[in-house]
Amino acid sequence: MVEEFLGAVLAEKEEELTPFLELEGYGAKLGKEGFAYLEAVGEPREVDPEEREDEPLTPVRAEKWQGRVQGAYPIYRFAFGEGEDPEPASPEPSPVTGYEGAYFVLPEGRGRARGFSLEGRFFAWDLVDLWVKGSAGSSS
Repeated sequence: MVEEFLGAVLAEKEEELTPFLELEGYGAKLGKEGFAYLEAVGEPREVDPEEREDEPLTPVRAEKWQGRVQGAYPIYRFAFGEGEDPEPASPEPSPVTGYEGAYFVLPEGRGRARGFSLEGRFFAWDLVDLWVKGSAGSSS
């Protein structure tokens, strides 16, 4: 489908990222006929999301975007209850209570968004807010 992917792995602590440095050059099969390998891994660096005018590479919350769009998509995450999963490998019920989601758009062109730059590309922060922080209903 595509020749190349550019991505970022986020972590709260730098030491959580160091194992990725050893994966450069490794590959894996993707789907029925695909294959991918990790061509390059950059050094860990701190990102400080900021709001600015740019062209996001990643989806943004639909209600925040004022520009043109390539498409719109509902994106979901697990909704977790209060308790911890006592045995994550067990088939017994987990603390997942359902799903929560939000509508996102894939921007086309420039617009105002919160995010960070990497390799000359702008990554919007909205997916991080949804998946990591669990703020499906907020507009932070």
